[in-house]
This record gives sequence, C-alpha cells and structure tokens, in this order.
Amino acid sequence: MSSAPAAAAHQAFWSSTLAMALVIGACAIVVGVTVALVLFKRFKRASVRERVGQFVGSAPSADDEDIDPGQPASSMLARTERSFENERWWDEFKEKLEIARIERSAIEVVYLTVACSLAGAVLLAALLGSPLAGLAALVLIPILSRSLINRRLRHQRILFGEQLPAHLQELAAAMRAGHSMISGIGVMADGASEPSQGEFQRVRADEQLGMPLEDALRLVAVRMNAQDM
Repeated sequence: MSSAPAAAAHQAFWSSTLAMALVIGACAIVVGVTVALVLFKRFKRASVRERVGQFVGSAPSADDEDIDPGQPASSMLARTERSFENERWWDEFKEKLEIARIERSAIEVVYLTVACSLAGAVLLAALLGSPLAGLAALVLIPILSRSLINRRLRHQRILFGEQLPAHLQELAAAMRAGHSMISGIGVMADGASEPSQGEFQRVRADEQLGMPLEDALRLVAVRMNAQDM
C-alpha cells in the first residue's frame, strides 16, 4: 500500500519543471564541455620547413588527391570542404581558426557545430515538447561556437601584442650584434614563444619564398590586428 504514494511522487517529480530543468542543464553542460574540449586543444602549427615545402615541393599526384573509399567520413568531409572553396567567407574562417590555434580543421568545426545543434534541438524539443525549444538550440549553439572561436582569436592577438615589445628589443640587439634584418628576425623567432614564434617564422618563410620583407611584416600586422607592427 505504501509503494503507491512513493511511485506517484517519483512520477510527479520526473514530470515536473524542476526535473526538466535539471536534464536540460546537464545536457547543456555536456555539450558545452564537449565543444570546449574540441575547440581549445592546442593547435599544432606546421614548421617553417613544412610550409616552404608546400610551396616549392613537387605537385601532388592524382593518386594522392583521390579520396580513400575505405574512409567514408574523410570522403564526406573532403567533398563538403571542396563545395565551400569558392565561398568568400571560407578562407577567412580557416584563417581565424589558424590564428586562434584551434586544432580541428575548419570543416571539422563546421560538422561538430552542426551535429551539436541538431542533437540539442532534438533533445530540447523532446524534453519540452515544443518545436520552438529545438529552434532555439539550432540558433544558440552556432552562436556559442562562434563566440568561443572569436574569444580564442582575441586572446591570441592580445598575447601577440603583449609579447611584441620584448621581441623588438631582442631584434634590435641582434642587429646591433651584426645580424641583418631578416637574420635578426630569425634569431628572435627561434627563441620566441607562441603566437609570436609562429608569426615571425611565417615572415622568414615568406621572405625566403621571394616576398618583400615589408609585405611579409604587413601580413602579420593584419593577421594579428597589431597596429604597432
């Protein structure tokens, strides 16, 4: 006889607003932590030798460019990325991820955002019984993803600006010791920390590929939004 009231109370709790709020909160935390872990892994930059090799190395053969049929996920990502190549925003988005030092490729970030948005929409719509809740997830999760990327981007640019004065002093010291401008940049970059190291290594690589030094430095100034450059 006493089990009936307990069962009724248990059922009433799980049908209450509090229970739904707890479930939604837990799901939001899981999605948020997943996105944060994916986006904020340390970005592994290519070395100067690898970047130079990409420009001066031999062109890849047709066999290298073929999509491996045994890897459907990679095939799908590659096809989708090719469809974005002509979009104006795509190159800018990839550059943002590179500057922000986000480990995932641009197409992986897009797929993860879409997957989280769809999962969140289905979950909220099922829990709340309202399509509007699902629509809110479709809108809010991409906004959250973009906000995380932009925050990481701003952090890297601020860090570059804070490191710049000390690195310029190192460059001046190297030039007083007899190094040329580009040689001094190389010496300074070798001992610098990120993101300055990667950016000044980019300058050295671009200059070795024939770009005027002033233009190579200007590209870094634009990438890092550094007026002091």
